[in-house]
Amino acid sequence: MMDDKEVKVLFGNGADWSKASVDIEGIFNSWLKQSGIKEEEFFKRINSETFEITFSQNEIVLSDKKGEIGLSLIYDGNEDYNNFLTDAAFFLMYIGYKSSSHIFAEKMKSFVKNNILTKIIK
Repeated sequence: MMDDKEVKVLFGNGADWSKASVDIEGIFNSWLKQSGIKEEEFFKRINSETFEITFSQNEIVLSDKKGEIGLSLIYDGNEDYNNFLTDAAFFLMYIGYKSSSHIFAEKMKSFVKNNILTKIIK
């Protein structure tokens, strides 16, 4: 468990966060298009009981009983690893926020906290 000295809080100008939100929305829409999946189908699948999210050192995979859901989020080594993790965290939290399922949103928040933030916050 992290104590208060280890916790880093993201804060700043609200306009910057609004821009970041718009950027993440654009990335999500582009990701859906590249993945060849419609938004409605995507949310139907991630809200199913068989939804899983797995994380290895370089890849985050969303899947269900039918297989992978969209393209994996893959670290390609061309950027700082912490930047990749931060972008992935924002992307996954956006999906959780956009989902109509409170259970899924909590699952995503827990995943980000336990699997990504623990690697960023040292």
